Amino acid sequence: MKQGYKLEDKCLRNEILILLNYLMRDEKALLYFVDKPQAHSIQQQTNFLEVLLFYATIDEVTFYNEPIRTNQLKAFFGTTSEDLEFKKLIWSGILTAVQSGNQAVLEAVKESPFIITLLLYIDPLANSYAVNRWSPPQKKEIQLHCLGILGNAIVYLKDDFYEKNGLFCLTKFLTNTQELDHKERCLKAFNNASEFEQNYKIKICDEGVMDNLIEFLQNENDNDNPLKIKELCFSIISNLCKECNKNKKLFRQKGAVELMVNALKNPNLGTSARYALYAVSVLDCLWNTILGNRKSEAIFLDSEGLYVLLEFLETCDDMHKKLTLSCLSYLMENPKAIPYFCDWNSPKTMINSTQLLVKIYVAEDQRFGVKYSDGIVTNKLRPLNPQNDPSLRSPNQQGDHKTKHMKSLRIQQEDLESDVGSEAYLVRRITEKSAEYDLRAIVFAILYRTGFDKNELLPNEKQMVEVIQLYPHFKIGEIWREIKYDLEQDKIKPTSDDYHWLMTSIEESEELVMNCMNTQGLIAREFRKVQEEELTKFYDIIRSNKLTK
Repeated sequence: MKQGYKLEDKCLRNEILILLNYLMRDEKALLYFVDKPQAHSIQQQTNFLEVLLFYATIDEVTFYNEPIRTNQLKAFFGTTSEDLEFKKLIWSGILTAVQSGNQAVLEAVKESPFIITLLLYIDPLANSYAVNRWSPPQKKEIQLHCLGILGNAIVYLKDDFYEKNGLFCLTKFLTNTQELDHKERCLKAFNNASEFEQNYKIKICDEGVMDNLIEFLQNENDNDNPLKIKELCFSIISNLCKECNKNKKLFRQKGAVELMVNALKNPNLGTSARYALYAVSVLDCLWNTILGNRKSEAIFLDSEGLYVLLEFLETCDDMHKKLTLSCLSYLMENPKAIPYFCDWNSPKTMINSTQLLVKIYVAEDQRFGVKYSDGIVTNKLRPLNPQNDPSLRSPNQQGDHKTKHMKSLRIQQEDLESDVGSEAYLVRRITEKSAEYDLRAIVFAILYRTGFDKNELLPNEKQMVEVIQLYPHFKIGEIWREIKYDLEQDKIKPTSDDYHWLMTSIEESEELVMNCMNTQGLIAREFRKVQEEELTKFYDIIRSNKLTK
């Protein structure tokens, strides 16, 4: 780094840096970078990390406020491709050290001009020879690398980043740049920064980044702001507004509630695989920016947001149903939302909102293996999860269950080590996670708030509502049965009072199931009676027409 000037020297220097970067990934090896060697004078007490920081920032410090090179000021490194590669390697190595979380490393980086050096390349007000000497393609490559380094370093150096005007530089760079890859890398940095505490979120919004994000989302030209950019914008807004009422108010004052409604109207949102993660970010943003804030909810309802949300729920795929139902359930906590819920009818199938939820509940019943006969539940002991009855499971099956669990854990570990972070991996993980939830609980929660009899239902749907409104009681009964089974298997004898309470709870659950089955049977008989009466009337009309002729 000090004396090499030939091409082979620079290549060797870069190769050594690659090895150093690998070494800094190891915690034990990193200690040798921060330990200061024994020296005779104070000036010689410099560790290897400080040497790297010095050469990583030397040209930028020299020409920080100097637009041109003079005889007195000369650059230490050139602008060849090897020098460019050196700069990227040494910055990446320092980031690797920072990501270790070692306090000695963090303190050394804070005391150095490392962050200021990186910000110099993205500061639109900077006029430094250290930046301007690079060709446009080289400068673009360096800026992308700087944004990547800053986006990861801010996680460990957030206060230092703010004190050195980092949020201002990022915001101005985002405002001025027209390059899509620059925008994306900059938004990723903001996405990491937006996950800090409330005060930091407010500082980010004080720089005006909310205006940029809303502007990007309002621009419908996919060439200017493709799907990935909009996905990041919704994610950042969601993080900024999460548990921060001041930013929620700012979001509403910017007129962005209608923006959420328009995003939900996108016909590709719930059906196209390319929009899978984008839909997740939109729903997450809806949850954190609007729901729970009565003023924002009022605007959302007046903008027909609930109708749009129900239309999306009807067409979305399984990975989005849980999030959508959760948003709907949260919105139903607002009494003003209930009339909108009751008034909705699908523009495609003309079913009402209660029928839509019943349809979702039926699909979940099929997934959990619930059987019905003439609309009447058949398993009075486990009316919700008959396939998970532990008493029907043989020891071999239990062992197979453990084997499958271990296999699942191994597959997850392999996924983490292979394509973690890729879009396909994230979609697969969200889909797998969604499959673990029982959507019937959320359906119950929504209808419990709105009322089970607010809309007209068909006889078979009325039979399902009888089960839905008793869902928590059935669930509790199944849990008590599992507890009883586990106690018997482990040969644990409960106290007489506990055993009495256990059996009473199980008997009460069975009684509720029997009452439900009787009600469902009554509905079925009444429906058959109506059908028979209508059929009799139909035949009477035919006979009367024949006699008339």
